[in-house]
Amino acid sequence: MTELSSSDIKRLAKELAPALVSEVHKDKKEFYIGPEEHYNAHKRLDNLLDNVGTAQKAVWAAIIGLITVGLFVVAALGAIKAGTGWPR
Repeated sequence: MTELSSSDIKRLAKELAPALVSEVHKDKKEFYIGPEEHYNAHKRLDNLLDNVGTAQKAVWAAIIGLITVGLFVVAALGAIKAGTGWPR
């Protein structure tokens, strides 16, 4: 078996690539996604994940804030009920 030179490999790849892509399109028409569309889909997913992370941080900050306010309200009601006279 003879070895192929680099130029032979490039020539064969150039000749075979269109036929291979055409076959993929024929056989997998409903599943095939072009490279650019695939890349753009990943960019959209990255943006979505960034937004989800930002929203998650905001939700946790709101929950912690509400818990803190609730604790102060419960402490104030407990102090009033205990008769400490606070707040005056």
